[in-house]
Amino acid sequence: MSDERTGPGLPPRPDPETGEPFPPHGLGWTGKDRAPEQDRNRELRLSHKPSPPEGRGPVLAWHKSNKRGKVAVFAASMAILIVGMTFIQMIDGDGNPFSWMLVWQPWVVYVVGALLITRPATYRVLSAGADWAQLHTITFGVTRRRQVIDLYELHTVSGDVVAGGAGLSLTLESGSGENAGHIRLVQHEWQGDRRLWDLVYNGILHSVAAGASVNPNARGMLELALVPELRYPDGPRKIYVSQLSDVHVWEILEDPNISHLCDVIDFKGSAAEFRKLFPELGEEMFTGRVNPAWFTTPDGHDTTGDRRER
Repeated sequence: MSDERTGPGLPPRPDPETGEPFPPHGLGWTGKDRAPEQDRNRELRLSHKPSPPEGRGPVLAWHKSNKRGKVAVFAASMAILIVGMTFIQMIDGDGNPFSWMLVWQPWVVYVVGALLITRPATYRVLSAGADWAQLHTITFGVTRRRQVIDLYELHTVSGDVVAGGAGLSLTLESGSGENAGHIRLVQHEWQGDRRLWDLVYNGILHSVAAGASVNPNARGMLELALVPELRYPDGPRKIYVSQLSDVHVWEILEDPNISHLCDVIDFKGSAAEFRKLFPELGEEMFTGRVNPAWFTTPDGHDTTGDRRER
């Protein structure tokens, strides 16, 4: 199945019904490569397998933590809190760094905190088909919320730092109005199953090639710089800034990535000075989809002057 919106070289879209050809391994993978039955912390019973959204193809991959997985998360949360408190005591130099363990109040706080992190009565079930992904949130055995996205119709792919610095979250958004959908999960939640991640990642690639907005955090998490086929077979295009008009240069300076670069190097010069400093820029340096006019030399424009001072 082909998609005229995407560039050549990308893995093909799998058939909605058969799931063939199955996508190759997606980049940005941080989990373990193992078969589902080798993961003792996930649910394998088919009675827990979710149904696909109405009118969509079959479920090709899914993931849900089991009770053992919840216990593992609780234990890890407690360990982080205990180690953190002990480390703080060591830094403060208050004698014995383990003396706090003899007081019951901190233990209550840590147990409650770990339970809030673990949410033992709440399960998230992530599943994907050839061209869709859905998330069920189940609390006390009742599905409270279901979110569905079209993997090949994404318009926003964003990564954000999780509160407390516990890694990055990835948010995928598709559709608008009544058809709008979004799923936001921490990276390891997206990557609970290798096949599931491969399906999601292939949809992200095609959506980005079609013009989806991607912020810098997501670009790094997804390792999109390592996908030269994303836009063109020869890799990201060059933007010859030295040949652009002042108007286009100021457009370039509005891009968040370029603006951040200017802040880092403390650049506050004119468009002409920017052209001298950066005669060329790679397309991959920009946050979102670039202006196609930047790839051609503007006719009838004087690119040597400067119409605006910063």
